[in-house]
Amino acid sequence: GWMCQYHGEVAPALAAFDRAEMLSPLDPFLHNITFGRAATHYRFAEDPTEGLQMIEAGLRRHPGIVWPIRMLAAGYIRIGDLARARDAAARLLQLVPHVTIAYLRDSLPPLAVHHLNDAYYDDLLRAGIPKE
Repeated sequence: GWMCQYHGEVAPALAAFDRAEMLSPLDPFLHNITFGRAATHYRFAEDPTEGLQMIEAGLRRHPGIVWPIRMLAAGYIRIGDLARARDAAARLLQLVPHVTIAYLRDSLPPLAVHHLNDAYYDDLLRAGIPKE
């Protein structure tokens, strides 16, 4: 699902996430399915609002997972909600004080880095994630 999502293949990505959840509904890494599905919606929908709602719901369902907060910061910038974007960035920085754009570029999977364009990182900067 994630591979398809990184390539912008929306229908195959969603089908793969659905199949993964069907095959392993109690998977201890179910959060990857939850957030993969949400990422597909927020990255490729004309209006990312549904995907952002899915991320918020996923964070309530999987409260120990912090990395999707960066998707909220970037996504809220996309819809013009600077206050929520800044709140998400501040929350992420509180939980992961060393997070920067450079850190994200270095720590994300290579395929993700390759397919995330500069606009994504610019959105994170505007939300309040420091460059370095």
